[in-house]
Amino acid sequence: MENPNTNCLEGMQCPNCESFGPFNIAAEVMCVVHDDGSETFGDHCWTSESYCQCPQCGYEATVAKFSGETAALSSEKKMRRFVESIAALSLWDWDDDQGQPKNECEEPDDGYLDSHQALMNYVEAARLLLKEIDNV
Repeated sequence: MENPNTNCLEGMQCPNCESFGPFNIAAEVMCVVHDDGSETFGDHCWTSESYCQCPQCGYEATVAKFSGETAALSSEKKMRRFVESIAALSLWDWDDDQGQPKNECEEPDDGYLDSHQALMNYVEAARLLLKEIDNV
């Protein structure tokens, strides 16, 4: 069936149950907040990274997943993924701050050559990420 959504939900469909909506989307809104409550005013918006839920089947993902797109990653998420990829590396032949040996894996066959190659890859990735952040 052709997607009938041509306005606010253009191109959107639940990837799980194939419903065309409606969908629950986390949107940004402006509010006047008083001590005893709040009122929304003005427009609202969401992005491809916003939370989206299908009330028909309960499937939860990003708006991008419901649109068949790949969500653009924010600089913060890219930096987090970069740091996580470094933190996931294993240590060998290393002592921690208390002088205790850390050997999370066997030394690779190519030893320090592998380490140098990995470090150079991370230096290049960090420089590309910094350029991207500077252009935002």
